[in-house]
Amino acid sequence: MRLLIVDDEYFAIRGIMDGVNWEVLQFDEILQAGSYGQAVELLERQPVEILLCDIEMPDESGLELIEWVNGHYPDTECIILSCHDEFDFARQAVRLKCLDYILKPVRYEFLTEVLGKAMETVEKKHRQS
Repeated sequence: MRLLIVDDEYFAIRGIMDGVNWEVLQFDEILQAGSYGQAVELLERQPVEILLCDIEMPDESGLELIEWVNGHYPDTECIILSCHDEFDFARQAVRLKCLDYILKPVRYEFLTEVLGKAMETVEKKHRQS
């Protein structure tokens, strides 16, 4: 199973990579992108099962990326990681069928749990189809 982490802040990605208990999750591959464009380029080469994405990025937003992913890879589970606790962002996330909306700063134990639940959701879908 592949995970794509998208955040324009290098240290945010670094923190996730250093803080999450990857041994428990056992992803086959963890990809990283710093922008909408990089994420789309990676996804076109190798689709992922789970997308963990920041909302605010310099070009297009994480919500726009999730909308693109929904149109091209509807089975990808999307999780938003944001420092914004605004209702409008959360409402858009629900509309886009995001699995979760996590506020920064996040406890890594909690993020590990959310990613584990996302993996379970993907595995359940695979068994049903």
